[in-house]
Amino acid sequence: MITPSFKLDQNEEYLFVNIRAPYANLNEVDLFVENNDLRFYCKPYYLRLNLPANILENDDSGTYDFDNKEFKFKFQKENKGEIFQGLDLLTKLLTPISKPQTNLIEEIQNDENKPEEDEEEGDVWYIEQHVPNDEIKLSNVKYGFAQTKSNIFSKLSNEYTLIVDNPDPDNLSTEKRRELRLENENEKFDQDHYLADLFDDSEMINESLLKFEPVWDQDEFNQDEIDCLKNLPKKTFLLDKEQKLYAFLGLVDILYAYCYNLRTNLGESNVESGWTIAKLSSTLSWLDEFKSLEECVVASFRRSLCFPLFRNWKLSKSCFKDLIDLMKQDIKVIIKVLLEIRKIFIDTDCRYIFNDLYINDYIIWLQYVNKKKLESLTKCLQEIKITKDMLDLDLECIELAGRLALEDPDGSESDDLEEDVQRGNNFDCDLEDDVKKLVINDQDKSKRPLIEELN
Repeated sequence: MITPSFKLDQNEEYLFVNIRAPYANLNEVDLFVENNDLRFYCKPYYLRLNLPANILENDDSGTYDFDNKEFKFKFQKENKGEIFQGLDLLTKLLTPISKPQTNLIEEIQNDENKPEEDEEEGDVWYIEQHVPNDEIKLSNVKYGFAQTKSNIFSKLSNEYTLIVDNPDPDNLSTEKRRELRLENENEKFDQDHYLADLFDDSEMINESLLKFEPVWDQDEFNQDEIDCLKNLPKKTFLLDKEQKLYAFLGLVDILYAYCYNLRTNLGESNVESGWTIAKLSSTLSWLDEFKSLEECVVASFRRSLCFPLFRNWKLSKSCFKDLIDLMKQDIKVIIKVLLEIRKIFIDTDCRYIFNDLYINDYIIWLQYVNKKKLESLTKCLQEIKITKDMLDLDLECIELAGRLALEDPDGSESDDLEEDVQRGNNFDCDLEDDVKKLVINDQDKSKRPLIEELN
């Protein structure tokens, strides 16, 4: 049977259901309505919808539009004036309420009118979850959406090494993944590249990238998006408290990478978009997990200064503002973003596996997420203040050395400082104590502390 494309609309009294069926046999049409269960059959099409609320059956409700090849039905709401929520969340509408096959994949029932269990306060996003130090058995190494998958890469060819930085996804523990990721970021961080973008006075960064204002797609789902939602697996997720935290923080990580790609391409995508999104996301490139919201955002900032073409602190902060703005939007907007990411990965060599590991499940799961959860997460994001010292990349010291080099082109006064910066951990740069002691000459003004000059 073929699941047809469909669209739902409503007013205060009626629910309108349009079903596109260009190859329908009009002599065999069967319609069944019971409470919130709507079933349509017309060979070769079959559609069953789990509606948000109850409707009443009406024998005279249907017509067929021969021009548009659509069935058009009108059903009276059981409770006049009731607003049906989530009529554009197609995958959720197509998912029947059923008993689970396993307690890891499906849940018995999801009642939107019932308060969600484990309703946490906003502080939950700041809590760092500690994992026992006992050695983890290989079979317990998890990754993927909400850390629910394992032993996937062992079944794949070595092509995954082209898209994932994690050298051994099925065997490396969470602690080892993070340790190797941080080492890799420190190794890839390029001081010269960072300084070049910091002092870049071209119009590209200052006039184009930093002044770009993203516009989020508020339109209805287009036909390609409808087809995708319609064809996704029909399932819900039964996640424990820790898995929900992993899922939310992984979502933040992936969406930050998307916001960077969107801003640096001025609202478009290109052939490098798949690489950019995957590389900037620790969740995708290292299959990493986060224990707190601050740790997640710090990782995003670090990777935005280590890998992409534009490595600029102000740009990273602008992408963070874009992320917060995106999280404030309706869930449908976030789902449209994930659908775009999914398409980008499909069109990019080998990265389709990220859809199976993460993106598809995120698209399905978000259709069931309580909006208050996202509002709480967004509020906590707004309260996070990321500073340069939190990134452990010695950015203040590097910037100071760069400015001294510009003030003294011959390098006579800054050679020692630059050597100390290059030695890394052997150099202790405290701007609050040391910078105030430094002064510069200005032909038109008297000597004054460097920190005032730079501001």
